[in-house]
Amino acid sequence: MTAVAFLVFVAGVSIGCAHAPPPVPGPLRGPGFQANAGYYGTSEPLKLTFREPASQIQVNVGQSGGAPVIPHRFGGRWSGAEWFDLGADVTLLDAGGDVRFGMSEKLTSVPWSVSLGGRSGGAGPISKDNRSIRELRLRLDAYPRLARKLGLSLSAGISRGRRWAYYEAKTYDNFVSEGVTLLWEDTRLEATLGANWDLSPNRFGARAGVMPYVILGDAQGVKGKSSLPAYAQLTDVSQDFGFVFFLDIWAFIRFGKKPTISQDSTPSTRSEGTKP
Repeated sequence: MTAVAFLVFVAGVSIGCAHAPPPVPGPLRGPGFQANAGYYGTSEPLKLTFREPASQIQVNVGQSGGAPVIPHRFGGRWSGAEWFDLGADVTLLDAGGDVRFGMSEKLTSVPWSVSLGGRSGGAGPISKDNRSIRELRLRLDAYPRLARKLGLSLSAGISRGRRWAYYEAKTYDNFVSEGVTLLWEDTRLEATLGANWDLSPNRFGARAGVMPYVILGDAQGVKGKSSLPAYAQLTDVSQDFGFVFFLDIWAFIRFGKKPTISQDSTPSTRSEGTKP
């Protein structure tokens, strides 16, 4: 049979599931702990190739992190210095961590950092088909400030990994309504363009933006598993680029006590009476 190709634009809605890279964590803030919870969605032009007859196939696809109310990602970061921190986060599909080195706003006018991190599907709370997820990521972040409470979140990086996604598809006669599971390996150039709002400076705020990426070369080891009838089986998948949209809410607790002024530090005044 002749294969028939579909170009499908995968919108960031709550149909299907996909893992996504963690968003930029914000500037280094010095000794303390940062907790965050966030949402993400993806948008990816995919070329899905099925067997004939194509008219029998109805493809309803989309990806998101999970339910629209419950945050898709929870994480935290610990730092003991102005130039270093450790981070970890978890989603329903995977979990990961990273280490960062750089300079906080106390050390430079434009905070920046370099991070190296990894992710695994087997470390997430749900480990089924997605347990094969593996990622390594190298990223450079910068956070120029535009105003006291507003700044940019910028990044550029590269990642290599085994990606996983689930798409909902069914035949028009509703014979089967289960979806298609995809697993592949690729290398991506990734970037971030976003904004950071310090609702209370260095205490809590929010970040939002888009993370576009480009896939270098062809995906390797593409595997598809579908519950559709044999005539509608997926035979090939290809992708060149995509986008990840994110909204992240964070709160920061600084370690150490705030400096206090002792009563003894106030300058004393001497009466200018007669000298002894």
